[in-house]
Amino acid sequence: MAESTRGGGVTAASAVGFLLVPWRGPAVLTHDVLFHDPLQLPVQFVGGLSGALLSIGLLMLVCRLFRGGWKDRLADVGRYTLAIYGLQGVLLENVVVRLANIDAAVCPAGVQQFVVAPAIGAATVAVCYGIARIMKKNKVTAKVMLGG
Repeated sequence: MAESTRGGGVTAASAVGFLLVPWRGPAVLTHDVLFHDPLQLPVQFVGGLSGALLSIGLLMLVCRLFRGGWKDRLADVGRYTLAIYGLQGVLLENVVVRLANIDAAVCPAGVQQFVVAPAIGAATVAVCYGIARIMKKNKVTAKVMLGG
Protein backbone atom coordinates (compact mmCIF):
# COMPACT_ATOMS: atom_id res chain seq x y z
CA MET A 1 0.00 0.00 0.00
CA ALA A 2 2.88 2.36 0.72
CA GLU A 3 4.17 1.85 -2.82
CA SER A 4 0.91 3.07 -4.40
CA THR A 5 0.84 6.07 -2.05
CA ARG A 6 4.40 6.96 -2.98
CA GLY A 7 3.52 6.77 -6.69
CA GLY A 8 0.56 9.05 -6.11
CA GLY A 9 2.74 11.47 -4.17
CA VAL A 10 5.32 11.62 -6.95
CA THR A 11 2.55 12.16 -9.50
CA ALA A 12 0.97 14.95 -7.45
CA ALA A 13 4.34 16.61 -6.78
CA SER A 14 5.28 16.44 -10.45
CA ALA A 15 1.89 17.91 -11.41
CA VAL A 16 2.45 20.80 -9.03
CA GLY A 17 6.00 21.26 -10.30
CA PHE A 18 4.86 21.17 -13.91
CA LEU A 19 2.13 23.73 -13.30
CA LEU A 20 4.36 26.08 -11.29
CA VAL A 21 7.26 26.19 -13.74
CA PRO A 22 7.37 29.70 -15.20
CA TRP A 23 6.91 28.66 -18.82
CA ARG A 24 8.08 31.01 -21.47
CA GLY A 25 8.57 30.46 -25.15
CA PRO A 26 11.02 27.62 -25.79
CA ALA A 27 14.56 28.92 -26.04
CA VAL A 28 17.49 27.29 -27.73
CA LEU A 29 20.12 26.98 -25.03
CA THR A 30 22.95 28.92 -26.62
CA HIS A 31 25.81 30.53 -24.77
CA ASP A 32 24.12 33.92 -25.12
CA VAL A 33 20.82 32.68 -23.64
CA LEU A 34 22.57 30.98 -20.72
CA PHE A 35 24.75 34.04 -20.08
CA HIS A 36 21.84 36.50 -19.99
CA ASP A 37 19.22 34.17 -18.51
CA PRO A 38 21.04 31.56 -16.40
CA LEU A 39 17.79 30.16 -14.96
CA GLN A 40 16.64 29.00 -18.39
CA LEU A 41 18.46 25.65 -18.13
CA PRO A 42 17.11 24.68 -14.67
CA VAL A 43 13.60 25.85 -15.63
CA GLN A 44 13.61 23.69 -18.76
CA PHE A 45 15.09 20.75 -16.83
CA VAL A 46 12.53 20.92 -14.00
CA GLY A 47 9.69 21.41 -16.46
CA GLY A 48 10.74 18.47 -18.61
CA LEU A 49 11.42 16.15 -15.68
CA SER A 50 8.16 16.97 -13.91
CA GLY A 51 6.23 16.59 -17.18
CA ALA A 52 7.79 13.18 -17.80
CA LEU A 53 7.10 12.01 -14.23
CA LEU A 54 3.55 13.32 -14.49
CA SER A 55 3.01 11.35 -17.72
CA ILE A 56 4.38 8.15 -16.17
CA GLY A 57 2.30 8.61 -13.01
CA LEU A 58 -0.89 9.25 -14.96
CA LEU A 59 -0.29 6.17 -17.12
CA MET A 60 0.25 4.09 -13.98
CA LEU A 61 -3.00 5.47 -12.54
CA VAL A 62 -4.91 4.67 -15.73
CA CYS A 63 -3.47 1.13 -15.72
CA ARG A 64 -4.62 0.62 -12.13
CA LEU A 65 -8.10 1.96 -12.81
CA PHE A 66 -8.76 0.08 -16.03
CA ARG A 67 -7.57 -3.47 -15.78
CA GLY A 68 -7.90 -5.62 -18.85
CA GLY A 69 -6.44 -6.87 -22.07
CA TRP A 70 -6.08 -3.44 -23.66
CA LYS A 71 -2.83 -2.93 -21.73
CA ASP A 72 -1.33 -5.92 -23.51
CA ARG A 73 -2.32 -4.50 -26.89
CA LEU A 74 -0.85 -1.12 -25.93
CA ALA A 75 2.35 -2.83 -24.78
CA ASP A 76 2.49 -4.60 -28.14
CA VAL A 77 2.45 -1.22 -29.88
CA GLY A 78 5.22 -0.11 -27.51
CA ARG A 79 7.44 -2.93 -28.76
CA TYR A 80 7.47 -1.31 -32.19
CA THR A 81 8.26 2.26 -31.10
CA LEU A 82 11.76 2.35 -32.61
CA ALA A 83 10.48 1.18 -35.99
CA ILE A 84 7.48 3.53 -35.81
CA TYR A 85 9.74 6.47 -34.93
CA GLY A 86 12.18 5.77 -37.75
CA LEU A 87 9.53 5.07 -40.36
CA GLN A 88 7.43 8.03 -39.33
CA GLY A 89 10.43 10.33 -39.71
CA VAL A 90 10.98 9.03 -43.22
CA LEU A 91 7.29 9.34 -44.10
CA LEU A 92 6.86 12.82 -42.69
CA GLU A 93 10.08 14.24 -44.15
CA ASN A 94 9.95 12.64 -47.57
CA VAL A 95 6.32 11.92 -48.36
CA VAL A 96 3.93 14.07 -46.34
CA VAL A 97 5.94 17.28 -46.74
CA ARG A 98 5.85 16.88 -50.53
CA LEU A 99 2.22 15.83 -50.79
CA ALA A 100 0.43 17.86 -48.12
CA ASN A 101 0.59 21.50 -49.15
CA ILE A 102 -2.40 23.15 -47.55
CA ASP A 103 -3.19 26.71 -48.53
CA ALA A 104 -3.65 29.02 -45.54
CA ALA A 105 -6.54 30.74 -47.33
CA VAL A 106 -8.45 27.45 -47.50
CA CYS A 107 -7.59 26.11 -44.04
CA PRO A 108 -6.73 28.54 -41.20
CA ALA A 109 -3.50 28.04 -39.26
CA GLY A 110 -5.34 27.07 -36.06
CA VAL A 111 -7.20 24.27 -37.83
CA GLN A 112 -3.95 23.10 -39.43
CA GLN A 113 -2.20 23.05 -36.06
CA PHE A 114 -4.91 21.45 -33.93
CA VAL A 115 -6.80 19.25 -36.41
CA VAL A 116 -4.81 18.54 -39.56
CA ALA A 117 -1.37 17.98 -37.98
CA PRO A 118 -2.64 15.53 -35.29
CA ALA A 119 -4.69 13.69 -37.93
CA ILE A 120 -1.63 13.33 -40.15
CA GLY A 121 0.42 12.19 -37.14
CA ALA A 122 -2.14 9.58 -36.11
CA ALA A 123 -2.48 8.30 -39.68
CA THR A 124 1.29 7.97 -40.12
CA VAL A 125 1.63 6.16 -36.78
CA ALA A 126 -1.04 3.67 -37.89
CA VAL A 127 0.68 3.15 -41.25
CA CYS A 128 4.10 2.78 -39.59
CA TYR A 129 2.70 0.30 -37.07
CA GLY A 130 1.38 -1.81 -39.94
CA ILE A 131 4.73 -1.64 -41.71
CA ALA A 132 6.52 -2.61 -38.48
CA ARG A 133 4.25 -5.64 -38.13
CA ILE A 134 5.20 -6.67 -41.65
CA MET A 135 8.90 -6.04 -40.93
CA LYS A 136 8.68 -8.37 -37.92
CA LYS A 137 8.33 -11.32 -40.29
CA ASN A 138 11.83 -10.80 -41.78
CA LYS A 139 14.76 -11.76 -39.52
CA VAL A 140 17.06 -8.93 -40.66
CA THR A 141 14.51 -6.13 -40.36
CA ALA A 142 13.23 -7.57 -37.07
CA LYS A 143 16.74 -7.51 -35.64
CA VAL A 144 17.72 -4.06 -36.96
CA MET A 145 14.47 -2.10 -36.53
CA LEU A 146 12.68 -3.99 -33.79
CA GLY A 147 15.54 -5.08 -31.55
CA GLY A 148 14.58 -8.73 -31.92
